[in-house]
Amino acid sequence: METLIILAIFILFGLIILSMTVRIVPEYRRLVVFR
Repeated sequence: METLIILAIFILFGLIILSMTVRIVPEYRRLVVFR
C-alpha cells in the first residue's frame, strides 16, 4: 500500500511539473524571440 501511495505522489508531482513547464516554455520562447 505504501508503494502505491508513493507512486501516486510521484505521478502528481510529475503532472504539476509538466503543467508548469507547459506554461513557462511559451513565455521563455517569447523572451528569447524579443532578444
